Order: sequence, then structure tokens, then C-alpha cells
Amino acid sequence: MRKDEVNKMFKDSARKKSIITIYICVIVLLTLIFIYFTGIFFSKTKNKYVEYVENSNIDYKVYLKENEFFDKKYAENERQYIASLIDYIDANFNYTIDTGKKNIDFTYSYYIEAFVDVKDKNTNKSLYNYNDTLVKTKVGYSNNESNININENIKIDYNKYNDKIKKFVNTYSLGNIESTLTVNLHVKTIGSCQEFSEEKSNDSVVSLVIPLTTKTMAVDINDDLVESNDSILICDKKYNDFMYLIPPVVMLLLDIFAINLLCVYISNHRSSNDKYRIELKKIVSNYHSYIQRINTRFDLDKYKVVEVDSFNDMLEIRDSLQQPILMLENQEKNGTEFIIPTNTDLLYVFAISEK
Repeated sequence: MRKDEVNKMFKDSARKKSIITIYICVIVLLTLIFIYFTGIFFSKTKNKYVEYVENSNIDYKVYLKENEFFDKKYAENERQYIASLIDYIDANFNYTIDTGKKNIDFTYSYYIEAFVDVKDKNTNKSLYNYNDTLVKTKVGYSNNESNININENIKIDYNKYNDKIKKFVNTYSLGNIESTLTVNLHVKTIGSCQEFSEEKSNDSVVSLVIPLTTKTMAVDINDDLVESNDSILICDKKYNDFMYLIPPVVMLLLDIFAINLLCVYISNHRSSNDKYRIELKKIVSNYHSYIQRINTRFDLDKYKVVEVDSFNDMLEIRDSLQQPILMLENQEKNGTEFIIPTNTDLLYVFAISEK
């Protein structure tokens, strides 16, 4: 090989390595950018929660029937009351949610119901119960304010419920029972990413518990508010999730395009030796059970050489003659001959080389 050919070969090889290196750097860079934008997409589109604190207060007055003992029309709360003097109970339910942040969009709904329950004191199991809606469901919105306030005033007809349960107890001559009237304020809070449902909403209950069928009674206030901060799911409506998906998709497509260009470049710029090695490996891998490698030179002068166009033709000849296919690679490792000798003077040869 002439010196100028050798120099050209080395220059081409160096140029090929440089271009492949550039392709690899570009692919690595695009992959890192894709990972970066993918991370942004998942961080921006994952569920976002905002904590809130809830508080409640029930202020009530027990209004009395006309009598000769009490001057006021009502008795203040947190006292013991004579049941037969009660006319009605005026209750003011107050409930607040505070997120501490403005521009938070969430929805809430609430309703007030009366729950009457008659239980056996020994088993604590219910004998009779029913619900009565006092305030129908109302829906409200935060309107980007940091807190919302629910304030509902209702008049509870104590005698209506007390007389009905007395009639029930007397009709069936029940004893050792406990009957209560529980007035519940139910508040459901949901974020802007959610829909109203039992599973997804945060449900809080504030209760006013009033004993029935007793000569005297006291009113209790209960709630199931979480003492520590609770949270609601929200969405950032300033952006569209689809916008965050565009950059990683674009980077992924560019990455795939660059990888494809690299593969095409490598395929189109394989050296003749690379092509020779690929072809030889393919033949040996697919048909190794039919091939026997030999290391000594084969004397072709004794035979009449018949050149075969393809290795498939060699396989057909091998099947017909029941002779092995011998493989002999030259010392320079740039050419291989596949040979089928015969009992006559014919020698079938299929050769591949770097040329």
C-alpha cells in the first residue's frame, strides 16, 4: 500500500472518530436536557397540597315557655335546663377555614341536619333513629381569599322531637333507654383538582347534642375537627400541564433523531475491513454447525476450482455431496475462503475478502 493511501486511511479514520465523538456528545447533552425537562414536568404536574386550619364555635340560647319563675325569655348556655320549660333552642353555628395564603382556589359545601337516635343503655345499640334536614346543602367558593367563614343561625324545635320520641317510648313501653337529638353541621372542603365525592373531600362535623325524654338536660358541643393542620389538593391554574410536556417530548424526539443519524453515519462509513468482519461473523454465527475451520494451507493446484456466487449455494452443494465446508482465513486476516473438496478434481470455493 502506498504511503499516500496509508495517510488518507489514517486521516479518514481520525475524521470518522471525531464525527462519532461529536454525535455522542450531542446525544448525551440532549439526554441530559430531556431528563431535566422531564423532572420539571413531574414536579409541576404532581399533586399540590395546601395546609389549612379549621375552627368552630356554637353559640346557643335556650328559650323558655312563659312561667312564673324565670324573668328572662331565655337561659344562657352551659347550664342545666328543665325540659318541660323549653320552648325552642336558638343556635348559631360558626365555622372557619384559614389557609394562611391568598390566591388559593378551593370549593366547600355544607348542610345542617338533625339526627334523632334512641338507644338501649345496656347494649348501646340503636332501637330507632331518623334524620331531618334543617339547612339544605349550600356550595361556596374561596374566591382566592385566605379564609372562609360559615355562619348559620337556626331555631331547633325541641318539643317537636321530644314529643315524638316520648310517644315512641310510651307506645312500646320502653325502659332503660337513652334518646338524643344531635344537630350536625357537615362541612366538605375540596381542592380545585377534585370533584365532589365522599372519597376525595375533607368532611368536618360540628355537633350540638341535646338529650330527649329527660326531666332536666344539658346541651353538649362536639366536633371532629383535626387539631393539627389538614390539607386540600389544589391546582395551579396559571399554567397548563400540557405546556410542561412539550420540552421533554421535543428533546426526546431530537435525541432519537441524533441517535438515528449516528447509526446511519456509522453504517455508511464502515471501512471495508468492518464490512468484511460483519459478513464473516454473520456466516459463521448462522452456519457454524456446517463449517469446519482449518489452519493449514489448502493445495488448490490439484483441483479444478469452481467459484460459487453465494454461501447458500455452498450449502446446497454440501447437502448434495455430503462433504464438509472448510473455512480458511488468510494470514492478513482480510480474506476467507469456504471450500468443499470432492472425490473428483473439482473444488467448490466461496470467498469473501476486505476488497
